[in-house]
Amino acid sequence: MESQYPITRVEFHRRDGQLLAGGLMNGQVALWDMRTGSTNIGISNIRSGHRNFILSLEWIQSKTNSEFLTGSSDGQIMWWDTRYLSEPTDVLLLDLLKTDVEDEPEWLQWGRSHGVTCIDYHFSIPIRFMIGTSTGHVFDGNRKGKTVLEKIPYTYKCHYGPVYSVRRNPAFLKTFLTIGDWQAKIWSEEAKESQTMWTKNYDMRLTDGQWSNSKPSVFYTARADGFMDCWDVLQQQLKPILSIKVSDNRLNCISCHGDGALLAIGDEGGNTRVIEMNDWFVTPGPFDRARLTAMFERETKREKLIEAKIREHKTKMQNKLPDRVDNSKAKVELAIKEIERELAEVVDRVCNNPIDEMTENDIMEEFKTEE
Repeated sequence: MESQYPITRVEFHRRDGQLLAGGLMNGQVALWDMRTGSTNIGISNIRSGHRNFILSLEWIQSKTNSEFLTGSSDGQIMWWDTRYLSEPTDVLLLDLLKTDVEDEPEWLQWGRSHGVTCIDYHFSIPIRFMIGTSTGHVFDGNRKGKTVLEKIPYTYKCHYGPVYSVRRNPAFLKTFLTIGDWQAKIWSEEAKESQTMWTKNYDMRLTDGQWSNSKPSVFYTARADGFMDCWDVLQQQLKPILSIKVSDNRLNCISCHGDGALLAIGDEGGNTRVIEMNDWFVTPGPFDRARLTAMFERETKREKLIEAKIREHKTKMQNKLPDRVDNSKAKVELAIKEIERELAEVVDRVCNNPIDEMTENDIMEEFKTEE
């Protein structure tokens, strides 16, 4: 493929393996058809694209099978149609604090937006998508929404730093994996305030994560020190069951083949390595699905109970707070009235006595006596 600008993201079409969509460094998107040569067959208008380089690109389900969406650190999600590639068909600015003020400055909206770091999309739920952001939040999106709050109905505060990867479990779509900071976390859509499972805190940063496409209890994480960790939540959760030294360079991304046997891992040196996993990581056991279902349900129920207890405690504290505030206000008001009364008495004494009969020392003595 040839491009005038560096290509930051590229994805094959789900059905047509000869068609590729790519995001460029300058915010444009381009389309290539390998049957017609290396030159792109379409490119967007630079003024209609992103304001920063594209970090995520996903083909989405549509009637024409010609649509995809992109995300960038400029805080925008854009939907594109390959038939009309000059400009996006829809744009979503991730400004969740947007007001109804019509003349609000544009720079204020851009300053409040969340930069997009990764997107996850599944064809089995075509109107839903998940967005990882540079602020550590994960947004659960809905394409059918009209406003920003309708398109982003749920928000998860997952990490302190950028979210490098968000992936739904291929067998349990309500469960998703996030990678950020020094941890990998597993979340459930039914418990939105806290994660259901999490790994230990690493000494180095995690850069990417991926579920196994064949064994739903297995996921892989890529590390900045060149290691890849293999986890199986049914076996143990305190440490990985296998760690592999893949490269001397930082690992940047990891992808799992459709049958789950092959892993492609890219590093900072520009190398891509393909690893064939043992059958133990590929083939699930006869009772794995039932055990994993019970585990996810148990952990989700536990987190929901904890969230309910926390909300109940907060409600009790809020109900008690006004009483304390009212009492303190009443005490302050009484103290002020008492001081005003005493001051009025002193002023009255001063006013009722002849000025020449009371010296300054006498007045000070009156104040001291009152104190």
